[in-house]
Amino acid sequence: MSDKTRTELEELLYGDLLPPKPGPNPEEAFLKSIPRLREAAADDTDDIDPRSGFLLSRIDGKKTVAEIMVVAGTGRREVIQRIGDLFSRGLVNFGEDSQRSGAFLDNYGRVLSETEKEEIRLTWLRMAKENPFDRLGLKPGSREPEIRQAYWELSRKFHPDRYAGIELGDCRVLLQEINSRITEAYQELKSPRTGGKPKAKSPSGSAGEEGKAAGGELFLEAQKALKAGNLKAAFSQAKLALSIDPRNPKYRELFLRIDALLNLPTPGTKP
Repeated sequence: MSDKTRTELEELLYGDLLPPKPGPNPEEAFLKSIPRLREAAADDTDDIDPRSGFLLSRIDGKKTVAEIMVVAGTGRREVIQRIGDLFSRGLVNFGEDSQRSGAFLDNYGRVLSETEKEEIRLTWLRMAKENPFDRLGLKPGSREPEIRQAYWELSRKFHPDRYAGIELGDCRVLLQEINSRITEAYQELKSPRTGGKPKAKSPSGSAGEEGKAAGGELFLEAQKALKAGNLKAAFSQAKLALSIDPRNPKYRELFLRIDALLNLPTPGTKP
């Protein structure tokens, strides 16, 4: 059976249990969308600042956001934020794309919370050490429908579309690697040739160039947290940076320094 025939058969048999297909980059998709003017009372535009008013005058139902951006001559972030404000005030819509564009604009500029960052970082660290069954939260011997369901749920949770418009910082690389590891686990488990046996792991700390870049960003975040006096956050970030590159002397020195500070006796207590 050809791969194409197999895929078509899977779609018929499994429907919603099929792994989600990757979509276009949400920001790039938004830039290709076409904003349209809504009929609004004159007083709805009285308090709009001149730059937003200029953008509003360029919207003709034909130009894409990217084309309006060129005409406006301002940066991408400013144009997106101003169009988002016009959208939230009901002066602009995106036709059939309004729901998707609205979801993107709701998140645009939002920064990940420390709780969200911690979950992503710990998931990345955990998956680096797990076999395919553990990565998907399955027991050995799980059948293909269970494998599909687990993969679908994890992919939906960590899919880039869920974070559309959010400032991800160093977590962007970690999310990409999490998605790759989820996909690799699914491919291994569904393949009759591997039988779900995990492939040989890379040596500890060899996370590749992208992983090392993430380690550098985590190191900087740990330094910032230490300066701010947030020892718990600094310890967590320094530990993750060291796990990525265990041989890096700067990472080890910072980790040991924070660890020592955390273990200092509280004033007034006996050592």
